Amino acid sequence: MRPKYSKNTAGQALVQFGRLELSFAPQGLRVEEILQIPGQRGLQVGCVITAVDGVPLDAQACGGEEGQEQRFSELLHHGARLACFDEEVGRGTTTKFRVGGPRCTGSFQGIK
Repeated sequence: MRPKYSKNTAGQALVQFGRLELSFAPQGLRVEEILQIPGQRGLQVGCVITAVDGVPLDAQACGGEEGQEQRFSELLHHGARLACFDEEVGRGTTTKFRVGGPRCTGSFQGIK
């Protein structure tokens, strides 16, 4: 998956991986935006992805932002286990990353 790059209005570097728009944080990669369709169950805007399949994404372990981005893009795959930390509630969760949208079984019915 090839990342796309942009900056927000404050000039902060953003990187987009598929349906996720992320920014760099010392602890990992902060979720700035999740495309509504198809979405990404288990992730919320504002949480920080701290590891992929148990491999840490913090800036120190990765050697900075370039290393964080490289490690994330190398490790991300369908079914990857993402460790996330929600700073607002002060707790962590783990979720599986899903590539693509709902299966082609009529799951888009009712979406406008």
